[in-house]
Amino acid sequence: MLKIIKFGGGCFQDANSMDLVLNIILQTQEKRVVVVSALKGITDLLAEAIRKILAEKAEVSSYINEIKDVHLSFTSGYPPGTIIFINSKGKREGIKSVACNQEIGLLLLEGPGVGYKPGVIAEIGEILATEKVNIYSILTSQTCLNFILHQQDLSRAYLALAKLKPRIISHLRCDNNLALVGVVGEGLRVEKGIFARVFSAISQVGVSVELVSAGASEVACYFLVKREYLRQVVAAIHREFFP
Repeated sequence: MLKIIKFGGGCFQDANSMDLVLNIILQTQEKRVVVVSALKGITDLLAEAIRKILAEKAEVSSYINEIKDVHLSFTSGYPPGTIIFINSKGKREGIKSVACNQEIGLLLLEGPGVGYKPGVIAEIGEILATEKVNIYSILTSQTCLNFILHQQDLSRAYLALAKLKPRIISHLRCDNNLALVGVVGEGLRVEKGIFARVFSAISQVGVSVELVSAGASEVACYFLVKREYLRQVVAAIHREFFP
């Protein structure tokens, strides 16, 4: 069942209220869509700005600064993050944004020839479809299949596929301590040096990449890291491309 959760502006009064909203979202077990309003007071501030600017009684910059200050006030008490301004001087060729997902899990199936034997992936897909498990992505080698799934589906998928042992697979394991990081931008597949900069930035903070998928899309590359290193990894990429 899909659950829709709506939070109005009154739910976003300060940093503490942001934590409360986050806890409510994380405690919701169903698959969910989260809809959020602007921070408390922002809608009124925008309306006031439009009225005064149209009446030629105010400068746009003063309202932009006020809106920015409201948002920055919500970062109080949190570890340092990355603030990206329109006039940043970084080399942003290729990379336009960085996204992440902490609600994924990895299911690994190992066995002789599982990556190229006809019908293996089809049979696995049918089993997971019967269990209503959605497959986010599959990465293959000759002896290993890696399925990226929603974290809450991981145990169910593991139990469903265990019956394939030892006929098709010899080993089956799962990892629910991972986060997915995606870098997005036009021409990533053809622009030279982009991936080298991404992974060099990550190596400089001492983090190992668990799995990489690149080339399937011209505009995105994603990879997996241990969840506890997610903040370090995203910050490292930001420093490289949005200093």
